[in-house]
Amino acid sequence: MTPSSGKAAAKKSLPAGIAEATIEFRDGVLLADVPGPNIGRMEAPALVAQIGEAVDRSGRGFRTLALDLSKVSLMSGMGLGFCIELHKRARARGADCVVTGLNAHLRDLFRLMRIDRLYRIALTRDELPWGT
Repeated sequence: MTPSSGKAAAKKSLPAGIAEATIEFRDGVLLADVPGPNIGRMEAPALVAQIGEAVDRSGRGFRTLALDLSKVSLMSGMGLGFCIELHKRARARGADCVVTGLNAHLRDLFRLMRIDRLYRIALTRDELPWGT
């Protein structure tokens, strides 16, 4: 995906039964709408590959990686690893990281595991740094 407006489809297909994230680049924000309801051992590696590929292809053409987790109910340790890996890739390109759509359980999990130190938590998409 090149840094231009619009949505991008994954180049590689994901394993059967694993939904793809919808990825959009707009106003300096690379937004990944992550499918749910769970991110576990099957979903995490596939989503890291898909979203990570978009991050890698974008180079330094974005300022913020935003993950919308509003469709996600549960996240395992592998799901937390998914968040950490994408944070590393985004920071390597100088981008900040924001997560939105966390339910109460995930918000508590992010705080407990200190993932909230890696991602700024936005309550809604309206709080994403579009164009800033």
